[in-house]
Amino acid sequence: MLEYGGSDKSIFIQMPTALSIPMNCTKYNWKYMPLPEPGQTSTSLPMP
Repeated sequence: MLEYGGSDKSIFIQMPTALSIPMNCTKYNWKYMPLPEPGQTSTSLPMP
C-alpha cells in the first residue's frame, strides 16, 4: 500500500488524542473500501 496525501503538520495529526477528528474528516479519510479477499466470509473492511 502506498501512502498518499498532504503534509502531516496539522495539530489533529500530531496529537494522538485527536485521532477521531481526522478519521471522520474527508480531508484525511477518503473512506476507501477495498474488495473482499478470496475466502473472506464478511464484507469488505474499511481502510481509513
